[in-house]
Amino acid sequence: MPPGQVTNSVDPNSVDVINFKYTINWSSQGRSVADATNPLTRYIRIEVVNIKIGTSSTLGEMNINFRAYWTDPDTLTTYTVWQPSLANYWPPIVINEPIEIDIQITMNEPANKTVYDQVKGKPASIQLKFHCNATPAP
Repeated sequence: MPPGQVTNSVDPNSVDVINFKYTINWSSQGRSVADATNPLTRYIRIEVVNIKIGTSSTLGEMNINFRAYWTDPDTLTTYTVWQPSLANYWPPIVINEPIEIDIQITMNEPANKTVYDQVKGKPASIQLKFHCNATPAP
């Protein structure tokens, strides 16, 4: 449901925000002994591969918001890792030191009744892909 619209839903299980965590660990598996013992830092990049409502990517892209956050455990500073309107921040990850990424999904208010009728009662899905990059975000 779009923010603030849960009370207008006939479904008692409706929500207007979904929050969850991903724990990401860069494993030393498959690396040489020298690389595995050297605390190399890489940077996590999140890619939204597919976002749909029902079977429509267009409806998904128009109506679903995806944001990811990471809090630096040393400074307790929270960074937006991914949001379409912002430059992405890629959090650092050190081999065998897991980090947590907080994910938040919300839905836009449909633009009109036609769009509302197209999204009403349809399942929403988001497919994410995580990358481990050698350099931070550009």
